[in-house]
Amino acid sequence: MASIRKHREKWQVQVRRQGSKPISKTFHRKADAQAWARKMEQEADQEGILVDRRSLKTTTVSDLLDRYGREITPRKKAAKTERGLVDGLKRRSFASVNLLSATPQVFSGYRDSRLSEVSGATVRREFDILHHVFAVAMKEWGIPLSANPLATVRKPSLGSLFVFSVIR
Repeated sequence: MASIRKHREKWQVQVRRQGSKPISKTFHRKADAQAWARKMEQEADQEGILVDRRSLKTTTVSDLLDRYGREITPRKKAAKTERGLVDGLKRRSFASVNLLSATPQVFSGYRDSRLSEVSGATVRREFDILHHVFAVAMKEWGIPLSANPLATVRKPSLGSLFVFSVIR
C-alpha cells in the first residue's frame, strides 16, 4: 500500500509490502508522486514482491565472482581449474561494472573483443561460468536482477570440432 504525505514543500511517497523493505521517494508535484506510487504498486503486483534495487548500484560483477569463488567453486570437482578461470574473469573490464549497468551489450562487446585473443571454446567456457554466477546470484543469493544478462548473449561457435572414432 502506498502512502502519500506532504512534507514541507514536497510530496513524500512510501510504498510498503509485507515481507519486504519499504521504498520511499520525494517529489515536487503531487501528480508525480501519485504516478510513481501507482507504478511501484503495479510492479510489486507483477513481480510478487517489492524489490529494493539500490543494492544493484553498489554491487559489482567482481563482487559476485568473489562470492561465487568462495561458496560455489570449492564444491565442484574441477574446483582448481574453475578457480583460475574465476580469478581471470575478475581482471576483465566488465568486472568493475555495477549490476545495474551489467547489460547484454556489455558482455557481447567483451565477447567480440575477446575472440580476437582466444578461441571460441575459451569464450564459451567463460560465458558458462558467468551465466551460472548470475543464475546463482538471482536464485540463491536473492540479488534482485530482473533477468540474467547473459541469457540473450549469443555464444561463439566452437570452431572446427574434431571427432575421433575408435576403429576395432
